[in-house]
Amino acid sequence: MKLYRIPALALFFCIFVPTVFSADLGLLLDQTPEAGNSAGDPAFSYTGKLIPWVSAALREDLDFYVSAGLTAKLTDSDWTFFPELIRASLRFRFGGSQLEAGRIHYADPFGFIAAGMFDGLSFETGLGTGIFSLGAYYTGFLYKKTANIAITTKELIDHNSPLDWEDFGGTYFSPRRVLAQVSYTDSLWGRLRLKLALLGQFDVSGEENLYHSQYLAARFSFPWKFFIFEGGGVMELIEAAETEPKTAFAGELGLFLMPPGGITDRIYLGGRWSSGKQENDSVTAFMPLTTVSQGKILKASFSGLASIAAGYNARLHQKLALEVEGRYFLRTDLGTYTVWPVRDPDSYLLGAEVYTQFTYSPVSDLRLNLGGGAFIPAPEHNSDVRWQIQLNALLALF
Repeated sequence: MKLYRIPALALFFCIFVPTVFSADLGLLLDQTPEAGNSAGDPAFSYTGKLIPWVSAALREDLDFYVSAGLTAKLTDSDWTFFPELIRASLRFRFGGSQLEAGRIHYADPFGFIAAGMFDGLSFETGLGTGIFSLGAYYTGFLYKKTANIAITTKELIDHNSPLDWEDFGGTYFSPRRVLAQVSYTDSLWGRLRLKLALLGQFDVSGEENLYHSQYLAARFSFPWKFFIFEGGGVMELIEAAETEPKTAFAGELGLFLMPPGGITDRIYLGGRWSSGKQENDSVTAFMPLTTVSQGKILKASFSGLASIAAGYNARLHQKLALEVEGRYFLRTDLGTYTVWPVRDPDSYLLGAEVYTQFTYSPVSDLRLNLGGGAFIPAPEHNSDVRWQIQLNALLALF
């Protein structure tokens, strides 16, 4: 069976499974028109996705879920169509433990090392007063544009290349890497919540120059009255071909304030930092497995960057929510991040981004997200301001 027929198989399950088991099924329409000037000139793009899904209780302790998608994307008058198996999981619960297999979600304690859907197996159980979990995953069957895995230069070139239906196998899939993780979460002294994780990603592409890395992550959360303090750090060990092993670091600190009153709202102050290349050559740029954009408009990976942020979100009404965020970006070295808006190669400053989003859900079957903002480059770069307006509509057809 050809791999690009997997979404068709998911559609078959959406029809067949409900006739055999007690199941829920549905069809979602996800649409996103967007306007901006990310290429320097005003531009418009549109993304539409049709998502059938089915959820079935095969037994009292065994759940089944499959969702697939067919996406149409319009950019610069060019249409792109691609299928995708979004999720396919089989979850078995026994004795306070859980085993899940298939295409399943995983995110590290910070969400910026490895986050998204992966093909593999995960196990979770109670251990003492905490929760212990482990998992093993493979990335080579994921669609490259949604997996966002591009560590080496070759992987970045392949990621940016368009999908070619005549060479589907060579232009659709993400890089072949294996991810393994062990983690433990516990609450100490009734308040302090601690998350520990050890991750390892291994290059199984068969290329001559392989790139492996391991991550040790620790994150804490401490609530006190109307405040929540969060933070932690990551140490990365990088093993790349033809170079000595190197280390890299990343960290995050945040303060959340939940003011008392009739409105459910939250104020946020915080910052992130990731190492860049250092002169001593033993510390290098932090490199996550998945690229998580650090801004809404600045689509940058968390590598050689730092940011300071302030934000506010509130539930203005039962059906309406507001989120406002301002973030200032800096480089932590002068050689890792070198693209827009950088024009002054000696400046560590990048610029400020402001973004506002409204979420409106008038009925349970419809959710609307309207967001917009701008990125204002630091004056020394003399780069143009970039703006973006985006509307996302998620409709449950049945």
